[in-house]
Amino acid sequence: MEPKKISSNVTMYSADPIIYVVSNFISDQECDAFIDAAKANEKYEHEMSSSLYQALVSHNLDNHVHEVSKRLSILTKISVNNLEEFLIEENNEAYSDGKIRFDSFDQQTSEGRKNWFPGGQRIITTTLFLNDSYKGGSEDFPKIKALISPQKGDALVVHNCLNDGPNTNIKSQRYTREVVSGSRWTATSFFRQESLD
Repeated sequence: MEPKKISSNVTMYSADPIIYVVSNFISDQECDAFIDAAKANEKYEHEMSSSLYQALVSHNLDNHVHEVSKRLSILTKISVNNLEEFLIEENNEAYSDGKIRFDSFDQQTSEGRKNWFPGGQRIITTTLFLNDSYKGGSEDFPKIKALISPQKGDALVVHNCLNDGPNTNIKSQRYTREVVSGSRWTATSFFRQESLD
């Protein structure tokens, strides 16, 4: 389907799977708080190559992060207790994840079964876009021919599974295109079927 504006700040990119972008979901101050939290995290580390840095940040870390977590819970209508830690990533120039992926778990693999508990399946992915000083880095969903390029402060929401159940919707396949210049900051988290507590 063609992107369809369904409200003043929400654009729907697909109905199957449900994929939409909420514009200006977080403020500049909140974007900065996520980046600062990542840099302050002792686990903030270089991964894979010099073009990717990652840190895990709890959704209870501080008031800014916790308030955003609560708004994501309201947006998705899923308890914040089902929300994983935020994976904050800085993708520098020449970064591409290089392969198509699913954000949900595959129960047929040992890795999928290992990650299943607690919480069950990753039914929804939320990605917050924290800066705009880069080019490239769009999110590509080849099965539905959707290329999405959110702006700073936007939230991308992807329903990974059929009817938000345990089975992966193969149309949720995605990959991140190459960052051709600058540095892209994102904060991604996953809502599980059940509480992680």
